[in-house]
Amino acid sequence: MEQTPYVSVVIIGKDEEKNLANCIRSVRDIEYPAERVEIIYVDNGSHDRSVAIARQQNINTVEERGQYPSPGLARNRGIREAKYDIIHFIDGDMTMDSGYLGKAVRFLDVDKIGCVIGDVQELGSESSFLSRVLNYPWASRKTGFVEAPGGGGTFRKSVLEAVEGYNPYVLKGQETEIGYRIREEGYRIYKIDHLMAMHDYGINRLDDLVKRSYRMGSSYGMIMTMPQVGSYADLTRRARSLFVQGMLLTVVIAMLIITGRLFLLLAVPLVICLYVLLRHWREIVSARDARAYAYYLLMQFNKPVVLCGFVACLLRRCTSFFSRFLLGRAAGGER
Repeated sequence: MEQTPYVSVVIIGKDEEKNLANCIRSVRDIEYPAERVEIIYVDNGSHDRSVAIARQQNINTVEERGQYPSPGLARNRGIREAKYDIIHFIDGDMTMDSGYLGKAVRFLDVDKIGCVIGDVQELGSESSFLSRVLNYPWASRKTGFVEAPGGGGTFRKSVLEAVEGYNPYVLKGQETEIGYRIREEGYRIYKIDHLMAMHDYGINRLDDLVKRSYRMGSSYGMIMTMPQVGSYADLTRRARSLFVQGMLLTVVIAMLIITGRLFLLLAVPLVICLYVLLRHWREIVSARDARAYAYYLLMQFNKPVVLCGFVACLLRRCTSFFSRFLLGRAAGGER
């Protein structure tokens, strides 16, 4: 590989006017020859000033207005727009670490590595307990070969084209899904020991977390409606497991309320705590960090909200199906 290959940095975003200028600035400030980097911004249906801000920065700005806006759809547009065979993806709510790209490109093509990622750190994780907990999955990832990218990453364009890009219909778990297909194609994914980006979930209060959990449920609801083969098999199993667990927890709470046994509601958190200890004790012990326990607890307590997202998605799908069915019947009757 040449010493400093050309790279297309693809930024995707929707309604990121508060973060986008900082994201673009961070890409321009990286320790990499500026003449070998092109910056592309793919807007995913913003209703704010994101597009105007990107154009003011004098970068290639395109608008992806698909019927079903998603990160996968935006990234696929970025793949088509990119001029170079190395593509780095970053979201508009991230800032890129200045030294990452120069280190990452050195690993591409070594031992069939088609994708490289680094660490992602949640903004405010040093001062906010909630951000620190949500950052745990990244803080616990080890350097070496991994099963999926995350937080974007650095790819060979030819590898992305070989797997036909991202699935635009998968919102939650999209990088797990493309990771499966990359490995099926015979390529490997490597995580280097270097910060890749700072990320801002924008979750500072419990209501922000509730909204995120609802969107998660809606995303997994979409996954449950997809064919349960190949790269979707693990995702659909996980989606079904979350659905069942959310349903059981919700039914138990509802039954205790209906039967007036409100005092037993106090036992529910204790049971959840015990379940987390038994189910995740290896991760908790190996992490030696209270964040691990808090993270898994948070995921359990969120399951009723995730279930609401599931149900809302499935109702939308059913409504859409019956609408098409009735329209088809009506069109057939007119003939």
